[in-house]
Amino acid sequence: MRKIVIYIAAFVLMCSIGLTMAKHAKGYASYNSSPYKLAFAAIGVNSLECRFDCWAKIRLKTDLRLEFENNLDFICNALQIYIVPESIVEAENQILASISTDQVNYTIKLNQNGPDEALIHINIISKADADLHAIEKNIEHLISNENFDWKTNLQYSGSDNTVLTDKSRDTIFNVFANNLQADPIAVFKENSFLSATCRSVSLNKNTQMQIAIKSNENKNKFIVMLGIPFILSDY
Repeated sequence: MRKIVIYIAAFVLMCSIGLTMAKHAKGYASYNSSPYKLAFAAIGVNSLECRFDCWAKIRLKTDLRLEFENNLDFICNALQIYIVPESIVEAENQILASISTDQVNYTIKLNQNGPDEALIHINIISKADADLHAIEKNIEHLISNENFDWKTNLQYSGSDNTVLTDKSRDTIFNVFANNLQADPIAVFKENSFLSATCRSVSLNKNTQMQIAIKSNENKNKFIVMLGIPFILSDY
C-alpha cells in the first residue's frame, strides 16, 4: 500500500514538473513542434495518432471526373503529396483517390449530391511516428483557401502504460487542459472515465475541444483523446 501511495505521489509530481517544462518548451520548440503534441508530452504521452477530416460543398462546373482532377491538384499541392492517376477509383456518383506512406494515409473523395453540387471529403490518418507539426502546417495551408467553405474535425489519441486513480486522472486532465489553455464547460466522470467539453483560446483561436481520459486496468494503461471540436471515434 505504501508503494502505491509513493508511486501516485511521484506520478502527480511528474505531471506538475511536466506542466512547468512544457510552458518553457513552448517558447523554444513551438516553431517546430505540434502544440498539441507538447500538451500530450506534458502528461507523459509521447506516441500520438492523429485523424483529420475536412469537407466542403462545391458547385459542379463540369463533369464529376474533371471537377475531381481540377481540385485534386490544389489539394495535393497543399498537403505536399502526389497521387498517381492509376489510384483514382470511380463508382456511381463518387470518385476516390488514396495514397499511403509509412506514416500517413490520405483519402480524397468527391460525392455528387445533385445535378450541380458535390461534397469533397479529405481524410488524413497519421501513425505514431509521423511529423505532426508538418501535417498540421499542410492542413492550415489547405483550409486557408477561400474558395472552399471547409468544415473540419481534428482528433488526437495517445496512451501510457500507467493505471490512473481518480485523483491522478484529474491531475492529468488539469495539466493537459492547462497546456491547451482550455477552460472546462462541462465535465462528466464515471468510474475510471472522464469526458470534458472545453473552450480554448490557444494559438489565438477561440476553439471548442473535447477531452476524454480513460484508465484500463486490464491492459495496465490509460488513454487520452482530444477532439477539435469533437471526438468522432468510440472511447
